[in-house]
Amino acid sequence: MRYRSYTAGPDDDQKRLDRIIRAMFPDVPLSAVARMIRTGDVRINGSGADHNSRVSAGDTIEAPERFGASRNERRLRDEGKRPVERDRSDRRDRRTGTAGRAGWEERGGHSRRRGHEGRLERPGRTPGRPHAGGPDRAGATGDGRRDSFPPVIHRDADLLVLNKPAGMAVHGPRSLTTLVVRRADREGWTRSSLSFRPGPVHRLDRESSGVQLFALSVAGARRTATTFAGRSARKFYLTVAGGKVERRLECKEPIRYDRSARTAIVGEGKSARTAFVPIAYRPEVGCSLVVAVPRTGRTHQIRAHAAALGHPLVGDRRYAGAPWPAGRAMQFHLLHHLALVLPAEGEHARMYQAGLAPETWRFVEALFGDSAPIEERLRTVIAALCTDLAPGTTIKL
Repeated sequence: MRYRSYTAGPDDDQKRLDRIIRAMFPDVPLSAVARMIRTGDVRINGSGADHNSRVSAGDTIEAPERFGASRNERRLRDEGKRPVERDRSDRRDRRTGTAGRAGWEERGGHSRRRGHEGRLERPGRTPGRPHAGGPDRAGATGDGRRDSFPPVIHRDADLLVLNKPAGMAVHGPRSLTTLVVRRADREGWTRSSLSFRPGPVHRLDRESSGVQLFALSVAGARRTATTFAGRSARKFYLTVAGGKVERRLECKEPIRYDRSARTAIVGEGKSARTAFVPIAYRPEVGCSLVVAVPRTGRTHQIRAHAAALGHPLVGDRRYAGAPWPAGRAMQFHLLHHLALVLPAEGEHARMYQAGLAPETWRFVEALFGDSAPIEERLRTVIAALCTDLAPGTTIKL
């Protein structure tokens, strides 16, 4: 049997061998990965190992050539090419290990029943059906052109912070994650790794815009995941709610997200908490500019809680939001992640801010008047809730 050698990087250190191999070769069935490790056909530094063996940075991993090119090799080889849309059934099969990919069959793996265009077919499914996040939905342009890279707010060895535009999906073909992985490979933003690739720490809805974090290292992913899980991150969203929001409101109703209906159900599920602080109101347009401050991170939390309080977001048809005023329509509801504050290891917290696009500011001014008092009110609200910022921190909107 012929082998190919790979060197483990710093972000592979102390990871289990089977998890590294599964990350390197996602198209290979899990059963085949387990069998090859068990029979000694996957080796560390020339010696056999089991699936629980830990890999150290600098170790040499040998894998059979029949596994094909690793994910990193394919990504570098296909740089600049449009991602290939894949069938959902393949993805599910690969996760459960009940079936392998057609490419694995061609390299001598187990024989499986084939479906449309060589894809594996699952009983009861229509073969070849693309998933909902296809090219017409995943990109900001939707016209087949390559999407431009969003503005970079901050980047270091562990974190990348972007100002995500509305209309761009975070996951899926032609998504923000795809753009980030390509840019990171091309410009060397990440350390060499067999199993780690940049990924979002949290996820904004396709229609939402603003601060979006990506982890560029295992250390960054672990640190920010702990921060979000411990609910010590503070998030501020700018949105337009229906009706007059006269005072600070708070919704503490639990939320359960129904994936089949793609709607959050309020009153059941996991705990959730969102505060809404009024910024501006004009009776002639019948809506309020507010800052939403979610304490938890449930799917559609702000949208569902606003509707539960009787102030659904304007333009949010999924939650019965009122239409935009005549002559002032937007493609989506306005939900912009304006600022994210993360606790620092030292004395002061760190704030990441994403300004509104100029055309969106003009839209807000058309609804609520001059932006100067709006900006001042926003600064006051954020500063009052973030007293641990470093002295002299400028809140830019």
